[in-house]
Amino acid sequence: MNAPIRAPGNGACRLRHARLPMLVATILFAHSVSATEPGADDAVTFDAAFLPAGASARLDLERFAKADYVAPGTYRGDVRLNGQWQARTDIVYREVEGSSRLCLDPASLQAYGIAPERLQSDAQHLPALPWPQELFCGNLGDLVPGAAAAFDAGRQTLDLQVPQLYLRNDARGYVDPSQWDAGVPAFALSYNANAYHYNNGSTARYSGFLGLNATGRVAGWQLVHQGAMTLGGNQPQRYRSTAAYLQHDIVRWKAQLMLGDTSTPGDLFEGVRLRGVRLGSDDRMLPQSQRGFAPVIRGVAETNARVIVRQRGSVLHEASVAPGPFELDDLYPTGYAGDLDVEVREADGRSRRFTVPYSAVPQLLRPGQSRWNLSAGRVDESTLRAAPELLQLQYQRGLSNTLSTYSGMVVGEDYRAGLAGAAINTSFGAVAADVSLARTAVQGLPPMSGSSFRLAYNRNVVRTGTSFAVAAYRYATRDYVSLRDWASLRDARARDLDIDTVARQRNRMDLSMNQQLGERGGQLFVIGTRRDFWNAPGRQLDLSIGYSNQWKALSYSVNFQRTRDSIDFGRGYLQDSIPGVEMPAARAQQARVDNRLMLMVSLPLGRSPRAPLGNLMHTRSRNGEPATQLSTNGISSRDDRFSYGATLSRIAGSNSADLNTGYRGARGQWTASISNGSDYTQLGMGAAGGMVLHGDGLTLSPPLGETAALVHAAGAAGARIENGGGARLDKRGYAVVPFLTPYQLNTVSIDPKGTGFDVELQETARSVAPRAGSLVRLAFSTRASHGLMVDARTDDGQPLPFGAEATDTQGTNVGVVGQGSRLLLTGLQTSGPVQVQWGPGSDEQCVMQVQVPTSRSSDGYTVVEARCQSAAAAQQSEPGARPHVATLEKAP
Repeated sequence: MNAPIRAPGNGACRLRHARLPMLVATILFAHSVSATEPGADDAVTFDAAFLPAGASARLDLERFAKADYVAPGTYRGDVRLNGQWQARTDIVYREVEGSSRLCLDPASLQAYGIAPERLQSDAQHLPALPWPQELFCGNLGDLVPGAAAAFDAGRQTLDLQVPQLYLRNDARGYVDPSQWDAGVPAFALSYNANAYHYNNGSTARYSGFLGLNATGRVAGWQLVHQGAMTLGGNQPQRYRSTAAYLQHDIVRWKAQLMLGDTSTPGDLFEGVRLRGVRLGSDDRMLPQSQRGFAPVIRGVAETNARVIVRQRGSVLHEASVAPGPFELDDLYPTGYAGDLDVEVREADGRSRRFTVPYSAVPQLLRPGQSRWNLSAGRVDESTLRAAPELLQLQYQRGLSNTLSTYSGMVVGEDYRAGLAGAAINTSFGAVAADVSLARTAVQGLPPMSGSSFRLAYNRNVVRTGTSFAVAAYRYATRDYVSLRDWASLRDARARDLDIDTVARQRNRMDLSMNQQLGERGGQLFVIGTRRDFWNAPGRQLDLSIGYSNQWKALSYSVNFQRTRDSIDFGRGYLQDSIPGVEMPAARAQQARVDNRLMLMVSLPLGRSPRAPLGNLMHTRSRNGEPATQLSTNGISSRDDRFSYGATLSRIAGSNSADLNTGYRGARGQWTASISNGSDYTQLGMGAAGGMVLHGDGLTLSPPLGETAALVHAAGAAGARIENGGGARLDKRGYAVVPFLTPYQLNTVSIDPKGTGFDVELQETARSVAPRAGSLVRLAFSTRASHGLMVDARTDDGQPLPFGAEATDTQGTNVGVVGQGSRLLLTGLQTSGPVQVQWGPGSDEQCVMQVQVPTSRSSDGYTVVEARCQSAAAAQQSEPGARPHVATLEKAP
């Protein structure tokens, strides 16, 4: 009995490909190349002295002399032009005049970007052959001067190299619309749930939040529903739909059609919720290099806090955050439809709010580029009793590198508004200016006409490190009525309220600036909003100023926040008339002022990449006691799935402790937290994830985005999806990859580590350009691999030639003879005959019967012995007779 033979033990070096010995042989021969003298032809020969004695006479070395040889056949693979992916299609090689030639479809070449009309533009380099009208099998350089094609059989990739002179002027990142994938029919549900229990010794309260995003996809149509509800607490909220619409992209127009509950765009006019139809251009269909936004929400939590994001009274998002700075960058785009009201609710019951401006940037477009939108339907704001109908049109056009113009109009039952403006690209920055005229005649009110002027500025000064993300100013005359104010005025009349119960904005100024103070001087930022109203005395101010820097491994920052609100809206004021502001029906005119100063320091507690962070934060507030926090947080495990954090705090003279943990799994994400103070305890739990119902069943996943991919690799359970949000193939070989970018090339890769030895991934990366809202199916080719090592000999006991190929009854390559006459078989599907061939003659091949064992080692190869009979001897064998095959031992 031979000693056990063990395969590599860590899985990273496992032998997964049947052609591995062939590659080893090729490398060996390549190092023994004997080239002709310089300047001669590129022919090469191989030194047979490196082979065992007598092997060269029994081995055909001619194929190794052809570096670019590809066996005739059809291969499914990716086509790349000058390094850029173009398509996944059939790659055809045919035997022409005794040679294997690549066959190219001229229509496909044109779709990839080759322009035949440019082939005659260079008189000194004319093509050798005319442009074909049917499949061409030959040298690409004969059609396009200087072009070349190379096929990588291992990666199943065809690389085309074509001079830029003969290509269309497509923008970088361009993907031909014919390659946009509409996906497969499916139903998807993404959820975000949080539950809390609060107890202060005398009172116990339970509360919770559930947010849902459901989509159904079929035949290119997408049915979208988004909603949320709050359970328990002082103000429980019934389940409310925030969006419900049917969507379909129109490729020819590069536009999206939406039917149902959606919103009007808010870049020119104010955005409002709309029940009706919306048709407009979609910049995502442009190449990435030509694309022109939801804001990122940043703040600081003092305990395990809940961050609630509202827009016009509706909850858009809720998240649990650990003590310290937080950043929310996963809001669904809302179309510039109003400011965001952010509430940070601490574990001890304290709550504070701030507003995140959500305004449009200057409307500059590239020359010749257009942006348009048509919206029609009924205003569907949740607080309105008398919802009006409207029609809104807007159009933008880039005239040159310097100038873009835009205009729009709104027509309602008793409302007319028009807007015209221009954006100018100057050496001092980008400036956009426009004027709006509006007239309304709400029944029971005198006609009102007025105007509004807006000026926006955007500038990035590289030399000084100064960046104005947006600086905007808007002024409206007393009788100007905006789109949302018109809807509120109609609603006021329906409620028999006075006209002054609707606050009409007079001035508004927004500023967002970043300043880099040299290479080591740190960064300074300023974000602020100031506004006042015609019919309400006082003003609102939100201002944040911060400085951050780093010294070696230590990071520190200082932030100052000032909030001032002295507006008196008077008795009977309609709540939600101002986006994100909730106020009582009456209150005294008294300014609410809060100043807050925060110092934060962070230092890694170790030198390893996963070392936890130590954090110190001190806060002083005008309206509260000083607060000091000492915390640590980090991630654990090799694939960063587990996170943890702990905080000790002294707030308002009392001590508290917070613990939180999270797990990012292949089927979802889970969080848990506990906070304990001198007079309260809070427990929290959260879960987020998704599920997809498709033609082959139900697949669980991490939280989903608008566009996703359904990956299938039969038998490869446990493999990890790279950059897939923690997704892994389930026991059926399925996984969902969320957050694909629509109309742009996305590469999805599988890491085979974690799979068994009984499966071979024939491809590990796929590229796809999905259409918006689609679920694209990516099927990765796999092959059952039984992991057999065969010690094979000929009838007369001689070893088989090194490098001889083994094929099954279908002619599929299943292995190559390696050193010591050991044959590695990884592609054999079932028991049966295996043909070994090392030359064209009948005496240069043999056949052996291989019996696949019923039980296989899960972590190694099974070693067997076999006799390889000559072709003549195999034909004379009795039907059903089994040759000598003895199982030796399972090799780990």
